[in-house]
Amino acid sequence: MRVFTTCTRDCPGACGLTVRVEGGVVRSIGGNRGHPHSRGFLCRKTASYHRTRLYSDKRILKPLMRDGNQWRTVSWDEALQTVADVMNRCVDEYGAESIIYYQGFGARTALRLLNRRFFNSLGATTLEGTLCGGTAIEAHKMDFGKRVSHEPRDHLNSRNIFIWGRNPAVTDLNLWRIIRRAQRNGKTIVT
Repeated sequence: MRVFTTCTRDCPGACGLTVRVEGGVVRSIGGNRGHPHSRGFLCRKTASYHRTRLYSDKRILKPLMRDGNQWRTVSWDEALQTVADVMNRCVDEYGAESIIYYQGFGARTALRLLNRRFFNSLGATTLEGTLCGGTAIEAHKMDFGKRVSHEPRDHLNSRNIFIWGRNPAVTDLNLWRIIRRAQRNGKTIVT
C-alpha cells in the first residue's frame, strides 16, 4: 500500500490529507497529522469522498448535453465547441460584458483564480467576491481601506472573538477548533 499526502479538493478548509492507495485504488482518506493548519483533523465528508464521490456510480465521467428531456453523451470537443459557440454569439451580439462570472463560496482555492483570469481576459463582467462573501469583502474595504486577512491561528491572540453571520462549527471546522481553543484559554466568544 502506498501513502500520499495532498491537499483537499476545492474546499475552503484546506486540510492536509493522507491518502492510502492499493492497486491504483484509493482505500482510505485521513487527516495529515503533520499539516500545520488541520493537524490531522478531517471532516467526515472528505474522509468518505472516495466512496461517495470518486467511485460513485452517479459520478459524471463524460460530457453530457441535453437533447429534449434526455441527456446524451458527447465528446469533449463537441462540448467545448458548443460552449465556445454560445459565448462567441453572446459576445458578437451583446458584447463581452453581457457575460457575467459569479462564483459560489466553494471555489476558494487556486482554481477560482483561473476562472477569474479566463473571464477577465474575455472582457466579461466579473464581480468581486463570491455569492456569499462579496459583502464581507466590501465591509473590509470600508473598515480597513482594503481586503485584509490573517493567519487563522492569530485568533488565539485576541481577547474577544465576535462571530457574526456564520456558524464555523458547521462551515469551518478548523476555525472552530481554534475558537474552542481560544475559549479554553479564557478568551471571550460572542455569537
